[in-house]
Amino acid sequence: MAISNDYPLTKFRFAVDLGDGKDLSFQKVSFGDLNIEKTEYRGGLDPSGYKQQILGLKTAGEITMERGTFAGDNLLFTWWSEPEPGRRTVIVRLLNAKNATVVTWKIKNAVPTKVTSTDLDGESNDIAIEKIVLAHEGFEIENQ
Repeated sequence: MAISNDYPLTKFRFAVDLGDGKDLSFQKVSFGDLNIEKTEYRGGLDPSGYKQQILGLKTAGEITMERGTFAGDNLLFTWWSEPEPGRRTVIVRLLNAKNATVVTWKIKNAVPTKVTSTDLDGESNDIAIEKIVLAHEGFEIENQ
């Protein structure tokens, strides 16, 4: 049996492209759950006594992204505030220590549903963080 020298990937080096071809730095990306709805059914003549699990539609939970607030950069608010925010393919790339892509998530038809500006606190020295929440129609994962 061969012994693998591979280690699990770290999650702290990544880049996000909000559909315009430019890599942005985010502090955190939280992927929502992917689910398949199911319906249970048991016919009256089924002798097993178990319900059948019938799979239905797939659903994709929202994705939340957080990043620092920068002077003169209203990119998240601008996208959200469009009269009808355009749907985009958002790409998240997990990078290794040499900044080479090792995993890519292609998020389909992403559209912002919520933008949260930073809170302000005169007694804090925390970084100002803004958030965006994206609804989407699933994603593809590619491993390099």
